[in-house]
Amino acid sequence: MDRRYPRKQKEELHQINERIKAPVVRVVGENITPGIYNIKEALTLAENLELDLVEISPTANPPVCKVIDYKSFSMN
Repeated sequence: MDRRYPRKQKEELHQINERIKAPVVRVVGENITPGIYNIKEALTLAENLELDLVEISPTANPPVCKVIDYKSFSMN
């Protein structure tokens, strides 16, 4: 009997960009002014730097996000 199991899709370890659900986040990273931003401002900040907004501490209040190049971050 040949049993086929569905392959699990690789889940992202972090919420990135528009997947971040919090309305307000604390933003950190290089070449930015750290602070608390509403999500639209934080996304614009990352976009202007051609980087990603990555939620690195989702349980903090507010959640902490870092402005980075997610492709290089997720390789580590």
